[in-house]
Amino acid sequence: TEDILAVIRPLTAGLDLQIVAASEPIHFDTLDGFETAPIAFGTDGPYLPSENGLYLLGPGDIEVAHSDHEFIDIDDLHRGIELLLRCTREIGIR
Repeated sequence: TEDILAVIRPLTAGLDLQIVAASEPIHFDTLDGFETAPIAFGTDGPYLPSENGLYLLGPGDIEVAHSDHEFIDIDDLHRGIELLLRCTREIGIR
């Protein structure tokens, strides 16, 4: 984290910068036939109880998720429903 601050400090002269939280990469479970990609965002997923694995998925665009301009297209919402149903069938949740 100090390496990050060393790069940022010259660009933000006069500001008191602090890193208040950091975490190691989180590895989620995967399912065959489901697209995966590394994403540089935080999640509270590892702190949630799970008996069927730990998965991070859903409709919409991660680039706007949880922002002041978040939205989900209706088509993405429909695909998200199918995705969640497919996932629950794959891991055996009824």
